[in-house]
Amino acid sequence: MALDGRFMFGYITVNKMELKLREYETYKGFYCGLCRTLKKEYGAAGQLTLSYDMTFLSILLSSLYEPESRIVSGRCLLHPGKKRMMIGHEYAAYAAHMGILLTWYHFRDDWIDERKPAAIVGLRAYRRAYLRARELYPEKAAHIKRCLARLDALEKAGSLDIDRVAGVFGDLLGDVFAVKEDIWRNTLYNVGFFLGKFIYLMDAWDDMADDEQNGSYNILLLRKKKLYRDTDSGRAHFEQDCHRLLTMMMAECTAHMELLPCIRDEAILRNILYDGVWNRYRKRHSEREPVAPENAERAKAAGT
Repeated sequence: MALDGRFMFGYITVNKMELKLREYETYKGFYCGLCRTLKKEYGAAGQLTLSYDMTFLSILLSSLYEPESRIVSGRCLLHPGKKRMMIGHEYAAYAAHMGILLTWYHFRDDWIDERKPAAIVGLRAYRRAYLRARELYPEKAAHIKRCLARLDALEKAGSLDIDRVAGVFGDLLGDVFAVKEDIWRNTLYNVGFFLGKFIYLMDAWDDMADDEQNGSYNILLLRKKKLYRDTDSGRAHFEQDCHRLLTMMMAECTAHMELLPCIRDEAILRNILYDGVWNRYRKRHSEREPVAPENAERAKAAGT
């Protein structure tokens, strides 16, 4: 399965329409704060690794552990005309380091699998940053590497075991979420584990057409060809099955998230996991099956 930007899918976003203005400004503050932290830790190149995924992790860890926040106001190159709130804290630095590791292994994966010229450029550009992040978190780096090796082997073997394949990416993200060995480690791991499975399956669903055309591995495409007839009824049942699988993953993810005593910014966290993660699905689903005119405004309001 050709995963473009394996670790930066853009699925873990907010539904802006359902947030209060203050909450959305806070969300942007965490996003800009992570960007600022990346620049501080790794320079301008580090800012290019900024992702919604690691922004969510930054917010989650801030809400759970309630570290002292550093709120500043400043401008950036992309938005020079207006000062923006930037929220920093110790776990934003952790999210920044994890983002660097994931970016490095993304480039490494692309180079090994497809020999993409951009991948070797990325490997060279981020080598120093990667070595620093690996030195800070050697066990995290080693675990990411092991997971990707397992995932690559399963994909090359054409595995049909959907739980096993998606579970490898879940294991990868679960370990990233488990920031330290404490009472919350297992719960944080489970949040990341089921979120990782959701991301992997969502990406597979999102890329089915391209993967079928390119002959790339796609666990859902293999499942579709094996279990469903190529009829209107068969395609409808397959789509229902995909939605059920995705819903199950997020149900498990949110169930574990609710076990965490997250009070600060809980509205943002819930907006992302209960609603925002479905933004891309709703958009792509409406493209595949055009929304009826009477439902267009409702779909727009829901973030499609």
